[in-house]
Formats: sequence, C-alpha cells, structure tokens
Amino acid sequence: MKNLFIIAVLLGASSCAGVPQSNSIPFSSVESVPFGKATTADIRKRFGEPDEVVRLDRDTAIWSYHSKPQGGLPTSDRLNITMNLTSNRAVGAIWFPEAKDHLSSREAIFSHFSGAGFNRKVVGQVGKDYFSDDEIYTSPEQGISFYLNSVSHTVEHIAVSEPILGQKLSTRE
Repeated sequence: MKNLFIIAVLLGASSCAGVPQSNSIPFSSVESVPFGKATTADIRKRFGEPDEVVRLDRDTAIWSYHSKPQGGLPTSDRLNITMNLTSNRAVGAIWFPEAKDHLSSREAIFSHFSGAGFNRKVVGQVGKDYFSDDEIYTSPEQGISFYLNSVSHTVEHIAVSEPILGQKLSTRE
C-alpha cells in the first residue's frame, strides 16, 4: 500500500511538470492564448487545474488561478479565465500583476502596448460618498484593457478577450 502511495505521488508530480504554478504565471503566457479557439484542455495544459471554478450561469464559468505567497499570507487571484461551457472555449482572461512583475507599472504597460491606441476613462463616482480618479484604458480593436491606480501609477489588472484572435498584443518582438 505504501508503494502505491509513493507511485501516485511521483505520477502526480511528473504530470505537473511544465505547467507553471499559479503564482508564477507570466503575462506572456496569457497574451499568447488564442481566445475563442483555446479549449478547456488547452487551458489545463498551459496553466494546470484551476484553484477555483465559479459557475456564473448555465453556459459560463470563471476559472481562477491563485497566487500562493510564502509566509502564511492569504492567497489572491493571479489569473481569471472566462470559459464558455457550451462551446468548450476560453473567451477572455484577467491577469493581476504583482509588484515584482514588469507590467505592474504605468510606464511598462504603455511601452508594452505602444501601438494599441487606448481610450481613457476616469472611474469617477463610486457609490454615494466616494470619487475615484483611477483610470481604465481600453483598446476594443485589440481586445485589451487595464485598470490603472492613479495614485501609485500601478496596474491593478490587465484584461484580454476574443477580439485579439490572430493578432499579436504587444508591439515588442
């Protein structure tokens, strides 16, 4: 019985080889997903099993991959992928940069997407008693948007969606 457990552990470890751990998912692996074409099997092969699945309705689920920090800190979302359960396809994703990530700063994200032609919107009134001067940048033609904290000039999240099908997101080679 003990030998079967050891074999199962070894098989489990080897089946995870090549799949990034949730807290190490780089944006480059997200922006290269062919949204609209990538199947659930493609997403599992690229990112592994999701840490959490939330079913929104009969046809839609969100697959969440969490960041797993050291030292007992709580987990947080690293990547959320919207799955169309009817077509068995990934239709979009939201990636949450951490402070150590290259695309966490205002300068880096505008450099990375220098040819995107973003529309800017100030968040504005939030609820009854709060006004936010955070900014949302969108490029509908390329299926890219991001939320910028206007105080710290850091990127809160980057969203990519199906309109990017067949297009390269960044202008960097």
